[in-house]
Amino acid sequence: VCPDASPRPTFHTRFPILRIDHIMVTPGIRVLSAQPRMEPPARVASDHLPLVAELDPWPAARFAAQASETSSAL
Repeated sequence: VCPDASPRPTFHTRFPILRIDHIMVTPGIRVLSAQPRMEPPARVASDHLPLVAELDPWPAARFAAQASETSSAL
């Protein structure tokens, strides 16, 4: 879930009305932004608009490091 954006339609490129494309992430990854690309080359390449997301993987890496330290201490 991207807190600062509402979901936008990605299908069909000529007149996008359906939200059928998604980017899935694990709970430890924070989504900073996500949006379909609307440029003319993107509209020609497929009948779906491509989705682009900016992700922050560091929350997951910090969690993994903390879990590793905890299991090492046992």
